[in-house]
Amino acid sequence: MKHTLKVYKDSKAYPDYMKVRFDKTNTGKSFLFDGHRWAYEHSAFDDSGDYDLLYRFDDEPYPEEKSNSVDELTARDYFAAGAMASIVRRYDGHSFGGGSESPQYKELARDAYFIADAMLKARGE
Repeated sequence: MKHTLKVYKDSKAYPDYMKVRFDKTNTGKSFLFDGHRWAYEHSAFDDSGDYDLLYRFDDEPYPEEKSNSVDELTARDYFAAGAMASIVRRYDGHSFGGGSESPQYKELARDAYFIADAMLKARGE
């Protein structure tokens, strides 16, 4: 599912948005803002003023996350795989995080990609 967000030039969030949107350490076209990974779509003018339109997907990769073939991994995929291996190694086979429930692999995979994003950002600094 595609989500959109308008960031207006006169909003409180605009200065923070500009910092992350044009941060030189970003390795691709998407960036972290307001708790999600967004990509820039376009600027526009409407009755409420100037804004930048951002988008994000729940289930589709961003352009820099796509590889040219099924056999290729992006740097983000590679880093996430390493992080995921480390996370899963901590799973003792009986419980995760001290509880009796099995690990939530979807959440662990998201955590691995958050770690990968931090690694990509650190690599650019």
